[in-house]
Amino acid sequence: MSKKSDPVIRFQGRVRSIKTLVGGGMDVTLSLSDKDIKQISRLLECKKSNALLDVSAIPMKPEVKVKVKNVKAKRIQRYPYRDQADS
Repeated sequence: MSKKSDPVIRFQGRVRSIKTLVGGGMDVTLSLSDKDIKQISRLLECKKSNALLDVSAIPMKPEVKVKVKNVKAKRIQRYPYRDQADS
C-alpha cells in the first residue's frame, strides 16, 4: 500500500452484480465513479498483492427526484411512422 498512515480506502459506489461461484463463494462487482481514481488505484494495488480486505458498507438513500407541478411532459410517440388514424 502506498499510504501507510491511512490504510482505509473510502469511496461511494453501487452494487453492480452478485454472482455465485461453483465452489460456493460469491463475486461482488461494484461500480465506482470516474472521480475515484485514487481509490481505484489503491484497490488495484490490493489486487496485485492479493491482500485480504476488511469491508464495511453503509447503505445510503438514493437522491430523491422532485416532481415539478404544472409542467406537462411531452409525450413521445411510440410509433412515429403511424398516422393518428391508424390507432
